[in-house]
Amino acid sequence: MTTSNRPALIILGIIFTLAAGLRVWAAGGDLWIDEIWSLDNIALARASAKPGDWLALFFHDNTHALNTAYLALVDAWIGPYGPPLAYRAFSVVSGLGSVAVAAAIGWRRGVWEGLIAAALIGFSYPMIHYSGEARGYAPMLLAGLAAYAILERHLVAPTPGRMTAFIIACLLGLASHLTFIIVLCGFGLWAAVVLFRRQEPPVRTIARLCLLFGAQIIAVTVYGAIAVNNLVIGGGAMVPAIDALGDMTELTFGADPAGSGSVTLAIALGVSGIVWWLRRRGKPEWTFFAIVVLAFPLGMVLADLSSGLAPRYFIAPALFALIATARGLAALLARGPWSRTMAGLILAVILIGNGLLAGNFFTQGRGNYADAVTVIAGSGTRPVRFAGYHPFSIETVTAYHARRTGRAGDIQFVDAEEDARNPAGLYIDGNFNGAAPPNEISRAVGGGLKRYRLQVVFPHWGLSGDTWAIYRRAD
Repeated sequence: MTTSNRPALIILGIIFTLAAGLRVWAAGGDLWIDEIWSLDNIALARASAKPGDWLALFFHDNTHALNTAYLALVDAWIGPYGPPLAYRAFSVVSGLGSVAVAAAIGWRRGVWEGLIAAALIGFSYPMIHYSGEARGYAPMLLAGLAAYAILERHLVAPTPGRMTAFIIACLLGLASHLTFIIVLCGFGLWAAVVLFRRQEPPVRTIARLCLLFGAQIIAVTVYGAIAVNNLVIGGGAMVPAIDALGDMTELTFGADPAGSGSVTLAIALGVSGIVWWLRRRGKPEWTFFAIVVLAFPLGMVLADLSSGLAPRYFIAPALFALIATARGLAALLARGPWSRTMAGLILAVILIGNGLLAGNFFTQGRGNYADAVTVIAGSGTRPVRFAGYHPFSIETVTAYHARRTGRAGDIQFVDAEEDARNPAGLYIDGNFNGAAPPNEISRAVGGGLKRYRLQVVFPHWGLSGDTWAIYRRAD
């Protein structure tokens, strides 16, 4: 450590400490449906005497293999009803690791780029959010950044150790979440451009690419061959691809999609400009950013899958958009006073915007399901009968939190068939997408319309969870 770097290292330490606190804070609150679903599936596999049921667990779209393996270990150690942080600790550590690796990637080109990269990743609301829940996104992002850092070095000075480390990082990324495949495609194009530029014999170049990517291709091929006829699609909060992309883009750069006006196009043009600038400077990694940050999201929007997408499927492009942005802002800082002022303003807007978004998330969280169970249990003669707008989600979440709080015998979920014959006294509505729940609703059950009045709302905010509004029958 040199004397000139000491202030920068102190700033980096402050960023790292704040980022750690934010991720631990994000890991609080109740488990939500996807996390509970993973624990329930682990319980089913554990209860089975068939080894094949454990294998089947990893061919369910709610299973993120590396995270599920971690959850299975925690479940075996403390059971399924321990503190939420225990199940989310793997993601917390992975998210914090991403901040460190992002700083290291930027630091290679300059202190300012390292600090900016650390700040953008450390204080980005989506990065905080997914670093605080028991899913595979945070480990995938860490693996992606680690693989990027290793490949960047390997393409300049190849060694067997770096090649092995790159392969391991990629395999861990694939085991974390399957959307890592698009990151892998970006790596492949980047490596191919660099190797073919060296004008070595084509056979040697292809052989080197096979060594770098052969294990990953085999893993994807084998998994895909099995999954094509066996993968279970459980569901998801899907919206049109263009809306999902817009939401993730704006949230990543500190804008609230629910606000007035969209800034997605402006953000896309800005990032595209950075990618073009990298190309003009002859930096081969521009091909990686072009594929992962630009081409993949655009392709998904143009495809406009009929089933829609969730914003979280664009989390990898969002991460590397921030890495590219750090590169661009650091370049502006190295120019004249006006450029430095512009870079400072852009960085301030992004960080302040993300601070406001994170504030909304920390205030309302992913939902208050245990409190909802307590309210239901105290609403009448036990067991209190209730129904819900999304039977699987409502029943799964309430059952988990009822068991966890010792109220399993106090509440009774009513399925649609029974609800039609004998309407439940309480009804949980949700999926309001930012709108306020109405004060009264009517339901066609029990041979007629039944009126329900709003009793209490348990809000949520952000990329995961649900707002629950509990209604009571007016009669």
